[in-house]
Amino acid sequence: MSLLGLNDLFAMTRPAPAAHAGTKHIVLTGLLGRPEARELVGHCRRLAEQGWAGVVVDLEAVSSCAPAGLAGLRELHEGRSGLTARIVGGRWSQFLPVLQAAPHRQLPELRRAIRDLLGAQSVFGTTPGHPAWGG
Repeated sequence: MSLLGLNDLFAMTRPAPAAHAGTKHIVLTGLLGRPEARELVGHCRRLAEQGWAGVVVDLEAVSSCAPAGLAGLRELHEGRSGLTARIVGGRWSQFLPVLQAAPHRQLPELRRAIRDLLGAQSVFGTTPGHPAWGG
C-alpha cells in the first residue's frame, strides 16, 4: 500500500496551519495490512495536528484489506485520529481476507463494521431503480 495525497500530487498550495480547516484526500493502493494501517493512522494524526479538519480516504485501488487494515480504517471512521474521515471507493471483495480469517462468532460484528465503512450503497447496490433508491 502507498499513501498518495492528491493535494501533494498536484502541488496545491497549503494554507498556514491555523487556516487549514480543510479536507485532505488520500488515495490508497495495494494491500492494506498492519504496517500500512499504522502509517495511514499516523499520517492522519499528523494532519490533525497541522490543523486539517477532515480526510477522504479512497480505497478504490486497494487490492485487499487485512484485519489490521480494517481496524485502522475503523479508527479513522470513528474519528479517533482527530479528523472527520470519509471512506470512499471501497468494495466488499476487498474485505474477504478479514471475513475468511475471522472466527464464525465474530462475523456479524465484522460485517456491521464493514457495512458502516462502505455505507448503504454497498449493502443495497448503487444502481438507480434499485429499492434503496426508492425505485
